[in-house]
Amino acid sequence: MEDLHNFDIAVQNKKLLSSEMTEFVTRGLVEVAPTHKYGYGFAEQMSKGERIIGHNGGFPGINSTLKMYMQSGDTLAILSNYDRGASIIEKEFNEWLLN
Repeated sequence: MEDLHNFDIAVQNKKLLSSEMTEFVTRGLVEVAPTHKYGYGFAEQMSKGERIIGHNGGFPGINSTLKMYMQSGDTLAILSNYDRGASIIEKEFNEWLLN
């Protein structure tokens, strides 16, 4: 979990790449839903004026998500040993944060 937090800090503070390259690789290119796009390994979505970038994944028995809230500076990192555990918590978090 600390690794995800450190990665988030490095991305948001432009420590891994220049500002221009960070913007380039985190910008969604292909629309996968009305408010969701996907690009170079990052999903991008807009919700109530908040730009959210990150990635999620899973397999039977595990699920994870990393979301970086670019305007507020908030971060959500969830690792779960359940099929949809991270997805359920992420939904609750977004309802709380973005309402």
